[in-house]
Amino acid sequence: MTRFKTDRAGRFDVRLPEGAFCIMAGAYEEGAPDSPPAPLRPMDAHVDAGCLRDQALACDAQLHVRSDGARDVKLTLHTFTPCPQPWAQPCYRGPMPP
Repeated sequence: MTRFKTDRAGRFDVRLPEGAFCIMAGAYEEGAPDSPPAPLRPMDAHVDAGCLRDQALACDAQLHVRSDGARDVKLTLHTFTPCPQPWAQPCYRGPMPP
């Protein structure tokens, strides 16, 4: 429905009609879920592509806008930097390292 960027303090202002909305953190890349896959690395054979696609399209939070006139809503998204090892990712389906 809309895209927005936060300021340096993480604040943003957006007007939404009544309804339920899916909030997704991160940069939106046109066509990202259908992009051709990157070249395979040895551990990529154990990564579930369907899981990655589902994860890319999942909501980070849901926001319900009411019709009762509430104007200010505080939305907090906790983000983190995941471990870079392929076997530590949620869509890895192979053997664990020794």
